[in-house]
Amino acid sequence: MDGVETGIKTKLKAARHHLRHESLILPVAAAVLATACLVSPVGEFPLNDDWTNAKAIQWTLEQGRYVGHPFPRATLVAHVLYGAAFAAVFGFSFTILRISSLILAVVTLWAVARTARECGLSRRAALLCAAILWCNPIFLNLSYTFMSETSFWAATALSLLFFVRALNRNRAADVFLGAAFSVVALFVRHFGVLSSAAFALIAVAAWIPKRRRPDWAAVAAFLAPWAAAVPLLLWWTTSVEGHPNITSVSVAGVWNVVRGMPGAVEYAFIVVFYLGLFLMPAACGLVCAVLMRRKRWTLAHRLGFVAFAIVACLYIRTIPGWRVPPLPNVLRNLGTGPLTLQDTTIMARNWTPVRIGPVTLGAVMAMAIVSASALFVSLWMRMPPMRRHDKAPEGAAADAERLPPAPAWFLLVSAVLFFASAYNPWLPYVYDRYLLTGLMPALVLCMAGLSVSRGRAVAAAVLAPCLLYFAFSACCVQDYLAWNRARWTAIDKLLHEHGASPFEIDGGYEYNGMYTSDEFMRRNGTRSFLERGPLGWWVLDDTYAVSFLPRPGYRELGRVEYFSPIGMERRAILMLRRDGEAPDPANNALQDKGIRMLLP
Repeated sequence: MDGVETGIKTKLKAARHHLRHESLILPVAAAVLATACLVSPVGEFPLNDDWTNAKAIQWTLEQGRYVGHPFPRATLVAHVLYGAAFAAVFGFSFTILRISSLILAVVTLWAVARTARECGLSRRAALLCAAILWCNPIFLNLSYTFMSETSFWAATALSLLFFVRALNRNRAADVFLGAAFSVVALFVRHFGVLSSAAFALIAVAAWIPKRRRPDWAAVAAFLAPWAAAVPLLLWWTTSVEGHPNITSVSVAGVWNVVRGMPGAVEYAFIVVFYLGLFLMPAACGLVCAVLMRRKRWTLAHRLGFVAFAIVACLYIRTIPGWRVPPLPNVLRNLGTGPLTLQDTTIMARNWTPVRIGPVTLGAVMAMAIVSASALFVSLWMRMPPMRRHDKAPEGAAADAERLPPAPAWFLLVSAVLFFASAYNPWLPYVYDRYLLTGLMPALVLCMAGLSVSRGRAVAAAVLAPCLLYFAFSACCVQDYLAWNRARWTAIDKLLHEHGASPFEIDGGYEYNGMYTSDEFMRRNGTRSFLERGPLGWWVLDDTYAVSFLPRPGYRELGRVEYFSPIGMERRAILMLRRDGEAPDPANNALQDKGIRMLLP
C-alpha cells in the first residue's frame, strides 16, 4: 500500500508541476474563459456573414445531409458539419454556435503556442505568442461569431503544428496529421491547401542537398489524405445542392491579377502595415532587448531599418487622408465589426459612432511602420540558411532561442503564401480578416530570439501592449454585441408593439439575409443571392427600418438604448416608419459596395 500511495503522490506532484510549469492548454483556456465571463457571448442573432452558415446548418439538420449555402464562395463543408454537430447535441442557437467558435479559438491559440514550443521557444515565449493572437481585435471579434475563419484558423494552426513536428522529428504520423488537417482547412476555405504546398516545397528543398532518396513512408502519409479529399471535393463542389463550382479557374480573373501587379505592390505595403500593427507587442519586446544590449544590430541592420521605414513612410503618405485601416470589414476607425445598417453602409458609409483624429491616426501609422521595420530587421538577422540541419531543442535556453532551419523556412513560406492568397483571381475584394491566417506563422517567427525566458523585462515589454490591445479589443466586442442586441430588440418591438410584418422591415444586412432573402428570391424568381434588389440587400418593403441615424422621409417611433464602452456613453438604435409614398428605388444608391477594390 505504501508503494501505491507513493506512486500516486509522485504522479500528482508531476501533474501539478506540468500544469504550473509546462501546460499550454490550461492558461490558454483560462484566458478565453475569463474573456467570455467579461464579455458574454449570449445573444440570439447573427453577426457579419455567419447567418449564411447558420442557414446551412438549419438546412443540414432538417434534411439529414449536408446542404451548403450558395451565397459564400468558401467551401464551408467542415465548418457547417462542425456547427451542425453542436446544434444536434445542444439545440440550434446562435449562442451555442458562438460557444463552439470560442472552443475553436482555444484550439487555435494552443496550436500556435505548441508550434512555438516545437520551434525551440520557451513556454513563456509560446504563451506570449498565444496572448498576442488572442488580444488581436480582429481575432477576438471573429471568435465571438460563427464566421468560417474560426474553424479555418483552427485546422490551419493544427496543420502547421504537425508539419513543423514532421520537419523536426521525421515521423510519417506527423506528416499524415499535417496533411489531414490541411484537408480539413480546405473543406472550410480553398486556401487550406497552402500549408501542404509550403511543406512540400520545404521538404523537397531539404532533401535535395542531402542527396538521399525520399522517405517513401512520409510521401505516402502526405498523399493519403489528399487522395481521398480531391475526388470528394470535386464531387461536392459540382454535385451538392447550394454549392458553388470552385473547380474552374477564370482566365479573365488570372489576367486581372497580371494587369493588377501595381495593385499587388500596394497590397504588399498594406500587409506590412498590418503586420507592424498586429505584431507591435513583439516589436516592443525587441526594442527592450536591444536597449538592454541582449540584441546587437550591426551597421547593415541599422541601415536596413532606416531604409525600410523611409520606404514605408513614403508609400503610406500617398494614401489619401492617411486612411487607417486601408482594408475594410472588421477593424474600423475606432471599433470592430461592420456597421451593417443601411444608414451607415450606404447613406453615411464613412460614419462611425466614435472616431479618432488625424494626429492619433498619424501616431498609430508611425508606430506600425517602426514596428514593421524593427521586426523586418530582426527576421533578417535570425533566418538560418537551409544548408544547416541543426535542430533547436524544445524549450531551449534564451541565448539559444532560435528557429531550426527547415521549420523556420516552412513558417516563412506559409506566411507569404497565406498573405498572397488574399490577392487572387477568386477574391475581387481584400478584407482585413484574410490577413489573420498568415499572422499565425509570422507570429512565431517574430517572437523567436527575444530572450523572454532569460528575464522578466522583455516579457513585460511584450505583455504590457498585449494588455492594452486586449482592453481595446474587449471594449470593441462589447460594443459590437451591445448595438446588435439593441438592433434585434428594436426589430422585436416593431413586430410585436407596432404591428409590422417581418417583410416590411429593413433590419439590416443580417436580418434581411436570415429572414427575408428566401422570400425575396421567390418573389423575384431568382436563385442567385447576389441579386439583392434596388432597396438594398434582400429588402422587400422598407416601410419600417432600424437605424443609427435619422433617415429622410422617416419618423421616429422609438429607440432602444445601449451602453458602449467605446466613448463610455449611452447610444441608441432608432425605430423608424416611413412617411408618405415609398421612395424611388432608382434614387436609393444601394448598389455601392462601400469597400475598396484592389483589383482593377
